[in-house]
Amino acid sequence: MMSDEEILALHDVIVPPRPARSRRVVDVPMAVPMGRIADAVARVAQLGGRGALLSLRRDHHTAFARQLAMFLCREVTRASFPVIGKFFGRDHSTVVHACKIIAARMAERPDFADKVHALKQDLRQHAGPFWEKAA
Repeated sequence: MMSDEEILALHDVIVPPRPARSRRVVDVPMAVPMGRIADAVARVAQLGGRGALLSLRRDHHTAFARQLAMFLCREVTRASFPVIGKFFGRDHSTVVHACKIIAARMAERPDFADKVHALKQDLRQHAGPFWEKAA
């Protein structure tokens, strides 16, 4: 019969240990804070401030503006889905869904895509020195 130490040694040979993973939240510095993006989207959507985007409101207008803000946060800051979700008080899968919805809307409606690109360019003007690294 094998001792516990022998079993553990055999386990290490059969199942190699996993390499340590880095738990970085964001790979690159955020050039534009997510709060500034939320403020810009709230202004364009005429919501009266970032609070509506961060609230629990689920009406179509607010939800779509929130999805747009999540999409822009992903595009501009390159932040991870969990980080964006935490900022908006949502789950990361909600952010993934928002990015898919906005990308599909941009593909089917070029006029909407032009407005999103214009908003993105406006945010670039407010970017800090790290924009080139984050782009």
